[in-house]
Amino acid sequence: MNAHLLHHGIRAHRDEVGSDGRSIGVTIRQHVETIHADLLVMGAFSHSRVLEFVLGGATKNILKKPPVPVILSH
Repeated sequence: MNAHLLHHGIRAHRDEVGSDGRSIGVTIRQHVETIHADLLVMGAFSHSRVLEFVLGGATKNILKKPPVPVILSH
């Protein structure tokens, strides 16, 4: 996939970052800001309301106040 994107002039990479106890949304937001990303591409998945209440929602957290433009894939 990366070679295909690079062929079209898009430099992309995937990072794995530990949450250190933070919510996933906060972890993603802080990492995007730390690496000065221009764009965030993320999957958007729905969960049951109970699971969403207990775990929070990374997609919802990011979309409340996007740190950069966001593309959602489902």
